[in-house]
Amino acid sequence: MIIEEASFECTIAMPGYSNVKPGVPRVRLEPGETIEDVWDKLHDRAMAWHKKKYPHLYPDTEQPKEKDLSNWEGGAQRVPIPPPVGEINLQHERLRDSIDDCQSLEDLFEWKSNNPVMPFPILLHFNKKMEELSNGG
Repeated sequence: MIIEEASFECTIAMPGYSNVKPGVPRVRLEPGETIEDVWDKLHDRAMAWHKKKYPHLYPDTEQPKEKDLSNWEGGAQRVPIPPPVGEINLQHERLRDSIDDCQSLEDLFEWKSNNPVMPFPILLHFNKKMEELSNGG
């Protein structure tokens, strides 16, 4: 395949969610030049133009230095998380206790017929107790 001409367009993001699209519709390749060489040169030119046109987007900042990790022992340090501070819901505690008092699946289903609407934490506790009684525990 012989490539004699190339085109180039790039999209550069701008503040405010807008873009600028510098491009060249047609470039003739010099003898011995590859299309990648042309695209690299055109990209560099487009970026230089953008930096010249919008210098406020390229603040002159020093590149961050690499951190010295030679003394790092590895592993994340664990920070103890305190238990959440809150009130104990006495109604939920009573419901849990009454579920725990059930000794058989029949007792548990009878309890459920008396308490058809359960808060989610109680439903989880009910399911856990039902699984425990189903497995013979």
